[in-house]
Amino acid sequence: DPRRKIDGRKAKNGIIRPRPTNPPKDGIPEALYFYLTHKCRTFTFETPSELDLSLRVQAQSAMIENMICLYLK
Repeated sequence: DPRRKIDGRKAKNGIIRPRPTNPPKDGIPEALYFYLTHKCRTFTFETPSELDLSLRVQAQSAMIENMICLYLK
């Protein structure tokens, strides 16, 4: 997704990264909570709800497979 803003938040190459010093006004997301309290790495994978469900499933599968490959390197 090439948009610079997704769901009102800054994005780069389709990735929205939470800012620990500037949490969203609607509350702290679970991933940010775990980062702040446990200092662990978290990933949230999302696809545009406007896309066909089968395309979204394919995209989610590809993202997870890529992350596993990168993690195992």
